[in-house]
This record gives sequence, structure tokens and C-alpha cells, in this order.
Amino acid sequence: MTSNTTAVIFGGDTFISRFAFKTKIPFFIDNRVNAPDDSDIFYDEIGNVAYPKYWHSARSILSNFDLTNTHGGTPTLKNIISYKAHKFDCPNDPLPAEGTGRTFYDGYFYLFAYGIPNFYCESSYNTDLRQAFNNKEGDFWPHVSTGIPDDWVQEDFVSIANDNTYTYNVTFSKQNKENTFTHLPADYNGAPCYTYYPFRAVYSDAQNTDADNRVNSWLTYRAISYFDFPQNYGSLISLDGIQNRAVLARFENKSLLYNNLLTIDTSNPQAAYVGNPNMFKGAPPIDFAETDLGYVGSQNKMLLKIPQGQITVDAKRGQVFLIQGTRVEDLSAFGSGMNRFFTDHLAFEILRYFPKVDIDNNFNGVGLHGVYDSKFDRVILTKLDYIPLSSDIKYDTTTKDFYIEESLGNNVFNKIIVSLKDPDYFCNKSWTLSFNVNTKTWISFHSYIPNWYIAENNFFYSGINGCCDEFDFVAGELVPTPSTTTTTSSSTSSTTTTSSSTTINPCLLAGNVILTSCELEGTGVITVPPVPPPCQRPMNLVTFALIPGYVIISPPSTVVSTGSQEDACNAISYLKSLTNDTTASITNLLASAVSLTVGQTLYDTSTGTDCTLIPDGWYFTASTIESEIVYNVVNGYIIQIVSCNPVPTTTTTTTANCFSFTISKTSTGVVTVSYTDCSGNPQTVNVGNSGGGPSSQTFCARNGSVTTPPGVSLLNNGPC
Repeated sequence: MTSNTTAVIFGGDTFISRFAFKTKIPFFIDNRVNAPDDSDIFYDEIGNVAYPKYWHSARSILSNFDLTNTHGGTPTLKNIISYKAHKFDCPNDPLPAEGTGRTFYDGYFYLFAYGIPNFYCESSYNTDLRQAFNNKEGDFWPHVSTGIPDDWVQEDFVSIANDNTYTYNVTFSKQNKENTFTHLPADYNGAPCYTYYPFRAVYSDAQNTDADNRVNSWLTYRAISYFDFPQNYGSLISLDGIQNRAVLARFENKSLLYNNLLTIDTSNPQAAYVGNPNMFKGAPPIDFAETDLGYVGSQNKMLLKIPQGQITVDAKRGQVFLIQGTRVEDLSAFGSGMNRFFTDHLAFEILRYFPKVDIDNNFNGVGLHGVYDSKFDRVILTKLDYIPLSSDIKYDTTTKDFYIEESLGNNVFNKIIVSLKDPDYFCNKSWTLSFNVNTKTWISFHSYIPNWYIAENNFFYSGINGCCDEFDFVAGELVPTPSTTTTTSSSTSSTTTTSSSTTINPCLLAGNVILTSCELEGTGVITVPPVPPPCQRPMNLVTFALIPGYVIISPPSTVVSTGSQEDACNAISYLKSLTNDTTASITNLLASAVSLTVGQTLYDTSTGTDCTLIPDGWYFTASTIESEIVYNVVNGYIIQIVSCNPVPTTTTTTTANCFSFTISKTSTGVVTVSYTDCSGNPQTVNVGNSGGGPSSQTFCARNGSVTTPPGVSLLNNGPC
């Protein structure tokens, strides 16, 4: 090969490159590098290879000191000098020298031997492209330095126990031999191929709040600025920012609170998270509860941010939650008065017929939404839901339309779109109710069912979607056009001429007018029953002051004694034991009745003259405290009068649990009502008319035994 010729010397899958590595050998099997000072070791006894020439030992050697030459005839001092056994390279004399007074010895001995051989070699790895993972044991020559750095071969910097280590990207050695064959999937429809990440959130750079900032970082999305949420909590529904710069991630079956600022634990600072420098990764999320069935999930994006926290709805489980920081309160729990209603009616009923329907589009279909009324401190919640009235209705998941198919023959169908608001095809199951955040109670249902709300200070907007073309024409009274008066004057005459003219604007209408007839023929049936007059309690009733409990003055507490006979009797015993009125005060419930006897009805005096009855329970009066008599009231009637003395369970007067009931039916058809009579025998009675109209039956039955089918109302008339 001549000097101006270029040729391949060696090619293919092998590289010719320089390779170097560190060789090392310890002279001893142990050492005292980085050990405490004055640590004993006997290097002369622990040689690694043969017998090292230079060494040091903790073994002491004693030596005599002869004073004859310096003090004249003084005896030799035996074993007065002690030094450590050693053999050093370049040593000094450890014994005191004439006139020097040296009391130490120095020199060298060697612990390790290192070498860095380097050479050219043939290898499938390109050794020039090796990588070091640190500048100590993970480094190699000549990457560590062009020379041999002294500290790189020192035990206190890189231990001899660390082997030669390199890292290498095998891509540098890869041979491009692949022949790739690809094909389109069998169901490919020509559309662009996408990869969907239903649990991934992509976030921008943090916005700089500096007043001199001119860059909108919210428009900057980095390649790795994303986070994949857990996939075992259902679909990711919504991400919302809340107080303390926390992020509330709501899934179908759970909610997690990310980036919440936690209090610094000064006793264990390594276990505390201060702030959140990395999006979603700075600290583990706060989990409100871990259950098998899910808790605080959400299927709708609706999140009401109110002064007390955030309102979110879990429609699948029939629950409404108030999130306050790191705690959550179930507003629909047992005791709220709406627990059973939400369990039965908060879940979307339309999913039973169309499982893939979009249930998060309250603006134009089915969904949940609400508003905070700041004037009355209440949360208004609206659910839009429908169920189909025909099995012929279908749902298109692509266009999200409901439709029916009209056959045109020869397996050809015409697709007719139907609206959710069309009462011929759908039954409206929507409702609106409100929650008072001060009293923590559900206060009312409302007749309006809007598609949207807009909150403002001290008021809010609500609206129903619709267009202005839902009519055929507009009819109105034609307004007469006023006359136009013109006045002219002539300079040659003293007369003035006045003329009037009327201009009629063109109002031509084009179209067809159909004269409709308002005459009806046939027999009409009133299907709406007449509104009964409001119930009025009997006249000339006597007002009684019943005692449902008492209030202890100090410490302040309220005792309710209506829960059982034992509670009422214990209250009587306590009140009788008091020596003055400064310890407790009696509470009163005013009731109106003919008398306090078995079977009498007790009306609530505080409600006026209607038929509102007092709550069920055990009561007594001021006059029966001494005799220790209590009254048992059920459904507003006195069913027992019991004496607490001598045995609390002794009943003096009782009545059978038998009441008079009236059943009524106004809709078409005859139905059968079953019940148990006062003797304990099963009975039935029919109510209703085949042609419709009011129908009623009255009978005596045991309380709780009457079973009423749909469309039948039941009225308790009192004891039989």
C-alpha cells in the first residue's frame, strides 16, 4: 500500500482501538488506611506474596543505653529504650544521636503496587467510546487524565477492592442487518393512527410571576413534562387546582390529592415533604380512603369551589362530598335525610339502557351540574337524566345521537334522530335540589331543571338551551303609522298652507295560513283527582304541656327522654331528686287533645290548626311526675299509659295495635289491597274503577300490615 492510497485495513464488526486497565496487587492481606490512630497491626506477619521487604509492626523492641562514654563509668541502662519493629526504605536511625536528641524514626514501606498497561486490540466494542459513571472507581485511563493521577491509585480515594468498571452503549457496536416487514392491521380504515393515553396528564412550564416577565410559560410543553396516573382507579375524569396549590385528581372510583404542602416535622426532617418541586412526583398523593368498592370517585367533571371547600359528586355510588383540605365529608351520609334518595336516584338511569352514552354533557343532554348561591349560602345541584319509552330507540356512539330506524323496504332503513326532550320517546327523570352549607342540611327540591348555571355575587343565572325558531309565526297587533304633517309658507302671501299625508309601510307576508278548529267531540274523563281541602283538627281541644326531657344548667347539656319507657322513668326519678330549680330546667312540648287517655290524638300546637301530630315517643307531664306515669305515643295516638312504680315495665292500661285506614284510588283499573285484621287474620279489599275516577274503602287493620300497590294512597284515621 502506498502512502497516497486509501484502503480498508480491517472492517466489518470489529474495532481496532486502544485499551487500558488498572492492574493492582496488595503486599499485605490487611491495612490500616482510614483506620483510627494508634491501631495495632503486625505487617511483618501478614504478607500477601512471599515476605515483603519493607514493613512496620506494632511489636515493641527494647534496647540498652550505654552511658560510659558520656558520664564516665556509669553502668549501662538495660532495656530503657523501646521502639516498634520495622524495616523501612530510606530509614533514619531511631536511636538518639550524639548531640541531636532525635526521638523518632521515619522511612517508607509500600502497601500496593499499581500498573496501567495499554495496548491496541481487536474487539467488537469500540473501547474509545467507553463511558465512566463517576470520577473514582467508575473511571478509566486515559479518560481520567492524560497522566496517571496520584489520588486515583490511593486507597483512601479509590479502594483496591473496586474492580475495573466501564459502561458502554452497545448501539455503537450494532450491525444494521434487520429487514423490517410491516403491514396494516386488518381493521385499518384509512384514518391516521393514534396512541391514546387515557391516564396521562401533560403539563406546561411553571409561569413566572415576575412583573418583568414577558414569556407565557403556559404555552411551553416539554418532551418529558407528563405524568401517568395509576390505572387501577378507573378513568381519569378531571384535574382541578384547589387551595394551597394542590391538584385534585378525580378518577371514576377514587380521588387523590397531589402536591399538598405538608407541615414540617422538625423531629424527623428527612420524612417531611416541604412543597412540591416536581409536578405530581414531589410527594405521595393523599388518599382519602382505601376501600374495595371505591370511595370519593367521580364520573362527572363538575366541581363546585365554595368558601367551605369543594363539592364533588360520586353518581355511581350515590354520594355527595365536601372536600376540605385533606379531609372529606359525606353530605349524603346516613342521617342527612337524603341517603336513600341519593342511593336510588343519583346514579344515571339511562346507563341501564345505553351503557356507552355520554353522561357528562349537561349543556346538551345528560349530566350533573350545579351552582353556589352566595346570597343564601346554599349549593344547588341539578341532575339531567332520561329513560327511553321504547326499545326501538338506539344510540350512535360516534355522533352521540339517539335515533329510530324507519324501514323503507329491502333492508333499507331511514335514520330518524329523536330528542331527549321529546316526551313521546323519553321519560324525564331529572331533578334539582339544594343544600344549606350553614345548617348542613338538604333543604328543598326545586321545579326548575336548567341546562347551565352562571354564578355571580349574591345572585346567579340559569338557563335552558333552545332556539328562537320553535314556533311557526308571530302574531301581534299592527301599530298604526302616524300621519306626516307638512307646513309650507309663501313670501308673496300671508297665508300658510298645511297638508297631511299618511305613509303605510309594506308588510307583505308570504306563506300558507291554516284555519284550525277548536271544537272537541267525545266524552271527557277527568284524570286529575280533585284537590282535597286542608285537614283541620277538631274544635274545643285542651292544651297539655308534655315533657320530652330537661336541660342541665351546669355543665350545659340537654337530655331527651322520649326514646324509651326507661328513659322517661329515669328522667322522672332525676327530676324528683332535685332540691331546687337551679340545677336543671324542664323542656315542654305543647299538644292539643280531648284528654290524656288511651286512643286520643295529640296535635302539635306550634303548627296552628292543621293536623300535624307530635313526634312518637314517651312523655310525661308536671302533674304525673309525682305519680310516675308516662304516656306512649305512636303515630300521634296514645297507645299506652304506664306506671314507673314499682316495676318500670308494668302496664296499667293498654290498647290493641289496631287502627282505621282509608285507601283511595283515582286512576283507571281495579287493584287488590291486602292487610291483617285486628284478630290477626289476613284479609283483602278491592279499590278502583275500571273506567277511572275516585274510589275509596275504609277498614280496620293492624298497624303496619296494609300493603298498597302503586297508585293507591293510604290514610290512618286513628285507633278502631
